[in-house]
Amino acid sequence: MEKLISVIIPTYNRKKFIQEAINSVLEQNYKNLEIIIVDDCSNDDTMEILKEKYSSNERIKLYSNEKNSGAGVSRKFGYSKASGEYLVFMDDDDYYTNMEFFSRAIQILEQNHNISFVSSSSIIEYVNENKKEKRIMNICGRIKNADYLLHFQQEYMKSSSTFTTIFRKASLENANIADVYMLNDSSIYLRALLEGDAYILEEISGTYRVHSSNISFNLNAKFIIENLMEKKKIYEEIEKRKLLENPQKWLDRQVLLTASYFTSSTVVNENEFKELLTWCKNNISKEAEDILMEYKNKRKRIFLMAYARKNVGDDLFIKMILEKFKNVDFFMKITNEEYLDELSRFSNLHILIGADTDDELYDMDIEEYDGYLYIGGSIFMEGGKVYNLSPKFHDFVKRCKASNKPFCYISSNYGPYKTSEYFELSKANFADCTDICFRDKYSYELFKNIQNVRYAPDYAFTYNMKKEDKIPNSVGISVVNVKKKNDSEEKQDEYISLLVKNIKDYIKSNHKVYLYSFCEYEGDEVTIDAILEEFKGNESVIPVKYNGDLDKFFEIYSKMEYMICGRFHAMILSCVCKQKMFVTSYSDKIDNVVEDLKLNIPIVRLEKIKKETSVPLEEFIYPGDEKVTKIIEEAKKQDEIFEKILTNS
Repeated sequence: MEKLISVIIPTYNRKKFIQEAINSVLEQNYKNLEIIIVDDCSNDDTMEILKEKYSSNERIKLYSNEKNSGAGVSRKFGYSKASGEYLVFMDDDDYYTNMEFFSRAIQILEQNHNISFVSSSSIIEYVNENKKEKRIMNICGRIKNADYLLHFQQEYMKSSSTFTTIFRKASLENANIADVYMLNDSSIYLRALLEGDAYILEEISGTYRVHSSNISFNLNAKFIIENLMEKKKIYEEIEKRKLLENPQKWLDRQVLLTASYFTSSTVVNENEFKELLTWCKNNISKEAEDILMEYKNKRKRIFLMAYARKNVGDDLFIKMILEKFKNVDFFMKITNEEYLDELSRFSNLHILIGADTDDELYDMDIEEYDGYLYIGGSIFMEGGKVYNLSPKFHDFVKRCKASNKPFCYISSNYGPYKTSEYFELSKANFADCTDICFRDKYSYELFKNIQNVRYAPDYAFTYNMKKEDKIPNSVGISVVNVKKKNDSEEKQDEYISLLVKNIKDYIKSNHKVYLYSFCEYEGDEVTIDAILEEFKGNESVIPVKYNGDLDKFFEIYSKMEYMICGRFHAMILSCVCKQKMFVTSYSDKIDNVVEDLKLNIPIVRLEKIKKETSVPLEEFIYPGDEKVTKIIEEAKKQDEIFEKILTNS
């Protein structure tokens, strides 16, 4: 008779994926199994769906935590309810593709009673990027437990997730798995290896999903220290069982491996690192502690400049830099902290109170930072007030060059400018900076004879926008304040009349209209409020005002089927979101990019707009996946020099 397998699945807010996980277990050709599901207080109907679909299935047992406790605690609770001789620890978003995996693994375990687990390779599916890749184990066959322990997660891989592994329950019990506070992948594998060997199959058994909410990518110091405490207990067991010649060396390597993973995959603030270091001082050798400190001291300090006024496009630039370069500390000066209040949640962003002006920059000590980065948009407009190009600004760039301090510009365009003096100052400035990558060919052509001037499409093209289902019959409008842009009250009134007329047409054809403000500071909300006056009490017109929370804003924005793009970055984001669009342009920079990238989308200049102009949805166009994908690849060149500087210095 087949031995019972217990499949333990902790879940939290996974109504989209968990049925696929469960069904892939039920479809295994090995039938003597139970599925133990522990819901961690989901608030998205996960438990209701599970009860509706599976409450009549005797092989499925449903449990709920009294309070949200985390996947590790839920997994341990599930373990306490397991009756099987063999165990699988599965995440709620993974699924099997090899329906013979259970049978193959059990056959090996039944024939070799001193093997603790049988594991296999997997496919990794990057949900937000819509791509998959194979993760093939670099070992196969039977591996002695002492050998695997010695090389664990270094020369020898572990499977990407525990669902591609079947464990012998007796091995885990004998290794005191019940004493572990929270069961995570490493603790389960290491405990099992204390009791027996491993066997690695040369096959792929399933797909492991990676997305923004995976626990592996949202770590904190408390979680890591709990993980290290478990490694310390494993070390004590290794020492007691005399499995390795030098258990202390093993612990040092495991701690450094865990700590370096933590600091490389997560934004770590100073207090968290001190907490981690305090634990290490008491538990690892002085040599390993010195290595950890050396690693910490390698963190770069970069002074970051941007148009920080709660503008969607510029805030997105900052967010992308902070997320990509997690091991770099960025410092920004701003007079009003509220402009950066949402971005301040990134612990590698350090906000300094001060003016973001050329005078303030000129007075700074060059040696205080390892480099300087100016990111974003229309930063070279003659007469601008935020870090605008002046003789003092150029003097600072020259001082950086003399001190071998990199000064880079990312994703900018040039102009408008009025005087030849400003243009000549610009040429000198670009010649002295380390790198400048324009986002339009007009700007590039002006300065292409300068060696360090480059071109690539706008940096925002590379943003990994979360894929959302479209709202049927939805029309978005990214508004601008024409009076602020063109200093024309008359054109502002015509623009509002134009939008009101077309919104009425959209409503008549059963569409809902969403009005998007990208920047309150630049008057977008004034335009929205004027439009809403014409639609009081009409639930078909919905304002969406950006308050600094990019994730929340994009969650709604990405759901639109159609978009009238008034803002520059509305056009970029609509390409990324695969929306049909119509562009109302207030500037040459928008016209230039549409032409540069051959987007072939309808576009009209604001000064040519008449209030009676119709913008029928049939004329809206999406440039196409092939073209947008190519643009995204080209846009990745925007920060390549800055990235090389950080890597090589």
